[in-house]
Amino acid sequence: MLIKRNYGIDLLRIISMLGIIGLHVIGQGGLLSSGSFDSINYFIIYFFEIIFYSSVNIFAMITGYLYVNKKNLNYKNLISLIFQIAFYCLLITFIFYGFNFFDVRTLGIKNLIISLFPPIAGRYWYIVCYILVFFAIPYLNKLINSFDLYELKKMLFTFFILLSIITTFGFTDFFKINGGYSPFWLIFCYFLGAYINKANFEKTSKLKLFILFILSSVLTLVINCSVYYLTDYLFGIPKANNLLLTYISPTIVFSSICIFIIFSLIKINSNKFITLLLKLSNAAFAVYCIHCHFLMYDFVFKSNFIFLMDLSPLIIIILIPLIIILIYLLCFIFEQLRLYLFKVFRIENLYSKIELLFKKIFLFFLKKI
Repeated sequence: MLIKRNYGIDLLRIISMLGIIGLHVIGQGGLLSSGSFDSINYFIIYFFEIIFYSSVNIFAMITGYLYVNKKNLNYKNLISLIFQIAFYCLLITFIFYGFNFFDVRTLGIKNLIISLFPPIAGRYWYIVCYILVFFAIPYLNKLINSFDLYELKKMLFTFFILLSIITTFGFTDFFKINGGYSPFWLIFCYFLGAYINKANFEKTSKLKLFILFILSSVLTLVINCSVYYLTDYLFGIPKANNLLLTYISPTIVFSSICIFIIFSLIKINSNKFITLLLKLSNAAFAVYCIHCHFLMYDFVFKSNFIFLMDLSPLIIIILIPLIIILIYLLCFIFEQLRLYLFKVFRIENLYSKIELLFKKIFLFFLKKI
């Protein structure tokens, strides 16, 4: 049976990547480290940060939603991803070192190697964790599909208590989730996306879910501000003002679920819009590869958006989304260039050959065990 594509999820992929860019503009851009809750501008930017924080969870949940019913891995997708990363690492390194942007030639050979192979220095953490999740997908799906909805819900609730609530309010990383920067947290998000795919939310009100999302975001703001001022009053030093501002935070997880269900219920029928939507959606991973590259992240983004703090609140509210959209579109243009070059040089023809070689090597070692 042919399953109709849910274009609301494609739209959600774009929105979540815009949110990830927003996290980096605000965080790496130096906005949160350059102010305090004494400023209205800081409150506005901090609330933007809270809204954006669901994005990484959502991106991982999309994988679970789309892959839960797949029985076999398509290694071509992983090979394509690796070629994509290699292309952008080479291109960005060539541009920065070729034109000596930010005097990168003075950084030494170590940083050149990191620029070409970011994962060896812990960069591209999401992609590295995703690769582990990718190979686990067939086994995760067997587990998920062996449960009925009630059992799946019970399992999710159990792990939500352990990984989110206990870890957040216990102030200790009991289960080594590392604040969500872990393949095990991405697997939990995979389960969440898979559950939403299997459960029936058709009668759920999108308006009620959106209100719950806003209330959850406001609750995060209120609790974190309260902790900030309370610790400042009691100890003279504000502490734990980011208590609920992590990927594993209960309020952030709840917000992620609300937004995900909303977009899973959106129906899109315009063929012209769908064509553009798919192009923008398919470029989402490229947007991540480009703007999160070591040289982009540490030089183009780092502390270069602090100027926003000095603007009026209204300008900030308008300018932050515009900057985020502009970054996405610039990365999208580079991705169209990559696709054109790969088509001209028939790079994609290599995927099948590499996949076949990989399977032969895997089967060879499997027989030797």
